[in-house]
Amino acid sequence: MTNGQRYYAAFLCAAFTLISAMLVFWPRKRQEANPIPQARESVAVVGETTAGTPARKTPVPTVVAETPTAVKLAPVAMVPPPVREAEDATARVETLPRVEDYEAVLVEVSALGDSLPEKQIADLYGFLKRPLQAFKDMDTPSVASLKNHVMDNLLKQQSLPADYGAEMIGLYRNRANDELLRNFAVQHLELYAGTLAVRGGYDAASDEASKIRSAMDAASRETDSSIGGAALLGLARLSRLDAKIDRSALATRAAACAANASSDLQTRIAAVQVCGEMRIKTSAATLRALADDPAANTVLRLSARHSLSLLAE
Repeated sequence: MTNGQRYYAAFLCAAFTLISAMLVFWPRKRQEANPIPQARESVAVVGETTAGTPARKTPVPTVVAETPTAVKLAPVAMVPPPVREAEDATARVETLPRVEDYEAVLVEVSALGDSLPEKQIADLYGFLKRPLQAFKDMDTPSVASLKNHVMDNLLKQQSLPADYGAEMIGLYRNRANDELLRNFAVQHLELYAGTLAVRGGYDAASDEASKIRSAMDAASRETDSSIGGAALLGLARLSRLDAKIDRSALATRAAACAANASSDLQTRIAAVQVCGEMRIKTSAATLRALADDPAANTVLRLSARHSLSLLAE
């Protein structure tokens, strides 16, 4: 090799070394000049073995996210909720129907205690008398159901409210009320008399007992609606503790209603039940005919069969 060739080879090696050094250090200087946060990498070593060869270490990059910088927030003052004044339970019962929330009113009524003051009881009587039109967008069964729960609650008071019987009679006799509400009022008349009897306060000779019997007797004649059936059942049960109720006349009326196909279906079913409860033997033929009639209402047929079994006892 000549001297010229040696100089040329040395030049090429020097140039190659310089270029390699530039490629190594130039990216690092760019990164230092532009310090942009980036994900860091750490190297994990994975051993690979093959038959007859030692394990070979291969670098595997693993991305590690930068730890986020904690940001301290200034404390925020907590504002306590406004204190609500205690509300009268009955006042809530009076106002909730205006917001058209049946479930909410039902919850409030169910939560009423058994020792209500006279003012709340008077308000509840007013609730019972409120016309259907005052309950916006609430249908008749829903309103009647709410009032039925109020009647139940009043009857559960430790001291029975004064004029409860008179209030129920008034609700029944008011023809402006819907049939369902009048029906519930009749049912609660019998329940009220029974509650009085359990507490030792029912006097068949009293003026109140006389008015209860009169109202229920009138209701038992309304066989064209469900009210008649409620009254027949109520009188049959009340007659067990009130000797002033004419059981013979009641039996005749119940048997006639059971045999009358034009009677309201619910009242006819109730009359059939009364025939069984009172063991009215003269109704046996009617009951047997209803039990065997395939065209008769299913509930009516089943009630007839049950009453027949009671007559056979």
